[in-house]
Amino acid sequence: MLVPGMTLAACSNGDALLESTQSTFPSTTQTTPGENTTSTLVPTSTAPTTTLPTTTTTADRAIAAGSELVVNFAYEAISQFGFINNPYVAVWIEDAQGDLVQTLSVWWLVSQKGTRFLPQLRRWVHVDGTVDTLKAVSGATRTPGQYSLAWDGTNLDGDMVDKGTYYINIESAREHGYYSLIREPIDLEDSSLTVQLPSNGELTSATATFDAS
Repeated sequence: MLVPGMTLAACSNGDALLESTQSTFPSTTQTTPGENTTSTLVPTSTAPTTTLPTTTTTADRAIAAGSELVVNFAYEAISQFGFINNPYVAVWIEDAQGDLVQTLSVWWLVSQKGTRFLPQLRRWVHVDGTVDTLKAVSGATRTPGQYSLAWDGTNLDGDMVDKGTYYINIESAREHGYYSLIREPIDLEDSSLTVQLPSNGELTSATATFDAS
């Protein structure tokens, strides 16, 4: 077995001998007055200082509690002959990947017959469309006019969402009538802002105001 710090040398008689080798440190020789002995000071190594990266806490990533996003929109029916049915309307929030964050409201004809026309809100049905959501946030259809809905910044689990880009969705459809969809991104960070959303079909105007508390 080799001992650390030793090298193997060959002898003429074939036997293996261990020859000691020793690392030499730069030394400082110090003589004590009145003595003939000397002491050798071996410098000690200093470990390098390691700086750990700072981490971002969950609280730092999330938008501030008390923040609110208010969605304002106007619905105006395009003229048709005869009776005009009130529209079905859904308003909800998606994340940057297009996954549901929260449904704010669904207005529909709350009856067994009315479920036949819910699929006309085709994007909302694709991302949500659950019975639990209808029980929680649904209401009867509304006449044309201006409306406002608020989102408190929480997801389906009731937690404040992280800062970043989200999509505001406003969708409307009428039985035997027009289909309209507004889907626009908004950046939720630490600053308050107002975004003008483009009109589409019977959704004639819309804005989104974020109040960062």
